[in-house]
Amino acid sequence: MANNYSDILSLNDECQKLAINSQSRLDEKRVELGWLGRLFGSSKNSGYNIACVTITLCALVGLFCMVWLLVKEKENPYVVWDHLISVISLSLGYLFGVKSSK
Repeated sequence: MANNYSDILSLNDECQKLAINSQSRLDEKRVELGWLGRLFGSSKNSGYNIACVTITLCALVGLFCMVWLLVKEKENPYVVWDHLISVISLSLGYLFGVKSSK
């Protein structure tokens, strides 16, 4: 498929129509999703994507704070996980939880 409208001109008539229709549908989807939709995906998968981003960010923040406390503060570094583990387990529960359709 053509990447932009200028590449479409080099195709034959039937391929031009298909390429223009595909490009316009793609443009409509981009407008439909918005910038948050482009980041997290469509509504079907957005909850899962947000949960994965939350787990990843909490793990990275926890590791960073743990190392910071070990090196700079000389305190118990595992205190950080007391706060973050609840958010991580909540997100994991959402990801692997059973959805019932009653």
